[in-house]
Amino acid sequence: MDIVEFQLADVAARERYDRLFEACPQAFIQQSTYWAEVIQDLGPDEPIFLLADEGGQSVAGLPLYLFRGVAGNALLSIPHPGPLGGIFVRPGLDAPLLHRVYEALLARARALAQAQQCLALTLITNPFQDDFPLYQQYLAPTFAYENFTQSMVVAESVGAEGQLLLRDAHRRSNLSRNLRQAEAAGFTVKPVETAEELQAFYAVHVQRHQELGVPPLDFRLFENIRQHLEPRHKSLMLLVKSGHEIASGCIYIYHRDVLDVLRLTRSAPFEKQSPNYLNTAWSLAWARRAGIQVYNWQSSTQRDDGVYRYKQQWASRESKYYFVTRLLCEPERLQAIGLAVLQRDYAGHFLVPYAAFEQGFAQTIYRK
Repeated sequence: MDIVEFQLADVAARERYDRLFEACPQAFIQQSTYWAEVIQDLGPDEPIFLLADEGGQSVAGLPLYLFRGVAGNALLSIPHPGPLGGIFVRPGLDAPLLHRVYEALLARARALAQAQQCLALTLITNPFQDDFPLYQQYLAPTFAYENFTQSMVVAESVGAEGQLLLRDAHRRSNLSRNLRQAEAAGFTVKPVETAEELQAFYAVHVQRHQELGVPPLDFRLFENIRQHLEPRHKSLMLLVKSGHEIASGCIYIYHRDVLDVLRLTRSAPFEKQSPNYLNTAWSLAWARRAGIQVYNWQSSTQRDDGVYRYKQQWASRESKYYFVTRLLCEPERLQAIGLAVLQRDYAGHFLVPYAAFEQGFAQTIYRK
């Protein structure tokens, strides 16, 4: 098996990678070269792509990002918002070939991380196709951090005509009540169409994050998603408006079968009119028409907060996935660097589970 290593400037290799990506309906947009364009302004990460060829055909890919830190380098597949990534494969690979793919790609990724004198190599497994055992076998991770996402099978929740299929009595009551409130408010639903609307949407996003005490996303992420994903039909920025005011806004990013809810934001003055419910309902109907199969809410910080419950009431299911880390230095080096320095200097980059600092790097599996 041949492994081709390339960067964005390598046009020929990138075209081959992009053709493979487009041929993989269950790949994630974060595994694309397009996503590398989206996040390239947000940090000093250097994108490096691996393409696996077998018998003259491209069969698998792995996006990697090299972060050059003051205390040491790191190689990751998951920088910045939207944590899906890792290895994607062409549909229909048989089990022996699948094993060879993971073995070859993970060996090359580890060799690359060692050549770049990285502290660690951290990748992410697939929440919808359990490939954690393959990472265990061929990466032999030092640590694995178990996380979860919530997602929906679109066809089970939305009818062919776009109607919600609410089977559970509690969900039906709660969702119906909130949707009635949104419909009674006389909102309109539309995509972001102008630079002015994008700025207004971002202002709502910043205000809401200030209310929650959470840092907002960088405006460049909003701009770059519009610039690089929207023309490729890989993103939708959806607004719920009351006249000229934005009551709710959401960034949806997607590739073929899988749509991610990147950020759903509500404006405080419209809280009682439930505009987020209308945003979600409209996006679900749109996803059904677009042929989306998996509506991925992404993870929540915990299972007992309002964000988790909001997703849960739409009949979402939990799926496990893992951040897998192969440590390439002695644990004592990380302990000497310290958790505070990693949180400050490697912000937005997952190197190792933070709980390892509390527990002395003694465990191999950590859980949210």
